[in-house]
Amino acid sequence: MSQSHVWFEDTQAMETERIQPSHAVSDTAIMFISQTAHQSVLDRLYKLQTESRPQDEVFFAYDVTDADSRAISRAEAAAGERWCPFESDTLHIPGYQYDWGDNAKQTLLPGNMDLLYVHLARQHPGYERYWFIEYDVAYTGDWETVFSAVDSSADVVGTTLQKHHQNPTWAWWQSFDPPSECDQEMWHRGFFPILALSNAVLRHIEQGVQSEWAGHAEAVIPSIAHYHGLKIADLGGEGPYVSDKNRNRFYTNSPGNPTLAPGSFVYRPVRSQPGTQPETLWHPVKSDERLIKRLYRHAKQRLKRGLTTEIQPIYSSSVE
Repeated sequence: MSQSHVWFEDTQAMETERIQPSHAVSDTAIMFISQTAHQSVLDRLYKLQTESRPQDEVFFAYDVTDADSRAISRAEAAAGERWCPFESDTLHIPGYQYDWGDNAKQTLLPGNMDLLYVHLARQHPGYERYWFIEYDVAYTGDWETVFSAVDSSADVVGTTLQKHHQNPTWAWWQSFDPPSECDQEMWHRGFFPILALSNAVLRHIEQGVQSEWAGHAEAVIPSIAHYHGLKIADLGGEGPYVSDKNRNRFYTNSPGNPTLAPGSFVYRPVRSQPGTQPETLWHPVKSDERLIKRLYRHAKQRLKRGLTTEIQPIYSSSVE
């Protein structure tokens, strides 16, 4: 069932497998990423499929690692011809440095989602832009509005984009290990449950993480882009990289708070459903009680290991 990519050690083979410049008829691939086929998730996939633009192609990137056959069948049926299964525990880039923070294992979370972005772009090459949208992102509007509002010249489009000096206490700076010539003034961070990357920046990411760039993907990605003179843009909010037309649009959050709460687009708490504010992005929205319990167990483990000093609010049924 899995179509996970094998990362070739042979240099010549790697060159032929690298992300290629765009020659696709459709210029945008939208990767909807999930490890669950809960009905609420399939409903969000359908919403993306029906509200995307004619030039967009929506793929269901589904992690089959721990999925049972029934869940896989439901997910594959919902995806149609754009079914994109992967195994999160087999993704690999030669030279990629996993061993930072509490993430000594070769896993996507926390902070190694750049592995998956590169993998998906190599599996489906040739698009000008790739959107990566996680299953717990909800939008209370027509998705075409979001995609059409983005600066087409931007190489990285995400949320909560900041320079280092604007948030020097961000927890994941401690993981960040860029090349020595990338001084602190070039350091950037973001929050990327929804993210758009150009073909050009994906190639820089692919090459960079095989050499001198390491750390949490939410620091690596915007910093690599800035280092190479590429354009970064915030989807909305009120940060330094949002356009005038999108200022205070699409989402709210509190960048100075580790959980980004209060706001519509935060790390915690988890919502059972999106809020009622129209044309707003909401995160995290999880209706699967098993996932909520898993999150709570993970928080308790982090507390026990001394990786945090408190268990932040995990769940909220608020629909403000």
